[in-house]
Amino acid sequence: MKKGTRTRLIVALILIGSVVVAGVFLNKYIINFINGPYVVEPESLENIQSVNDTDKIYITVEDVMTQDTGIYYEVDGRPESYYSRFPVGENWLIVKSSTSVRGAQPMSWTGEIVSLTGEERREVVQSVEQEFPSIRGHILPVKLTTKYDFKVGVMIGLGIATVILLIGLWYLSRWFKYTTNPETHPVMQKLRPFGDPLNVASQLEMELNAGGVQKIRSVQFTRNWLLYITQTTFNLTRYQDIVWLYQKVVSGRYGKTYYAAVNDRFGRSFLIQAKQKDVAAILQTAAQHAPWAIIGHDKDTQKLWTKQRDQMIAAVEKRKTEMTR
Repeated sequence: MKKGTRTRLIVALILIGSVVVAGVFLNKYIINFINGPYVVEPESLENIQSVNDTDKIYITVEDVMTQDTGIYYEVDGRPESYYSRFPVGENWLIVKSSTSVRGAQPMSWTGEIVSLTGEERREVVQSVEQEFPSIRGHILPVKLTTKYDFKVGVMIGLGIATVILLIGLWYLSRWFKYTTNPETHPVMQKLRPFGDPLNVASQLEMELNAGGVQKIRSVQFTRNWLLYITQTTFNLTRYQDIVWLYQKVVSGRYGKTYYAAVNDRFGRSFLIQAKQKDVAAILQTAAQHAPWAIIGHDKDTQKLWTKQRDQMIAAVEKRKTEMTR
């Protein structure tokens, strides 16, 4: 239980911390989401060499003389992205958009300043510089992309961050709850039918540390208890409370899955998944510790468990009393 509680704290801190760190690094995007698009003059973009050179990355430029580069990308045989350029002082800024510019004409653009990819440097910049040698070295290493809605992208990011933050806060609340009030922990709730959870937990710890514990895969047999513990599962019962044991087989597309089914006098049932030979060993060992239990599955026994469980439990209790006299 302590390990699970500690794990919740670690997960909570990782999730919340990742959102905080992301918020620090993506602060610029959040500010641009709130205040943008900024209307800017082309000349203010002249010296941008990377996205880090400006705080305004979501911008609008109005009525700039834009020239077609003649380069576009196709998807499934159809033009998907067009590349054009417009002057920013003595330099040029590449525009990636869904709009084809014919020749040269005044255009207004709204989009995000992002870095040119290596492919764009090779196929767009070099092609333009070969056609117009006079502008070689004057094309900025960034572009204005209008292909995607900046605010929608940031909203998706904020939505994901919000979900992660809420999950982190939920884990943190669970950790706080279970730390301040251990008896509310799910493990403690599973111990409650057997008596005071803290006393039962203490007894279990003593038996687990006493030695002589028999293990079959994820199942442990102590002096008085059957425990099934995995990364995500915690089930247990006392031998004296076992009523019915049987093997369950589920057939699927990829073969069969085997389970040991354990049912106790509190009406609780749980399945232990393992290989067929291990399921057989688990059931055999459990039956040795609880020889009064009903072994095997048939329709009549299932009907009794479903519709006349109290009578079935009473009959097993009577047999146990007779066997333990």
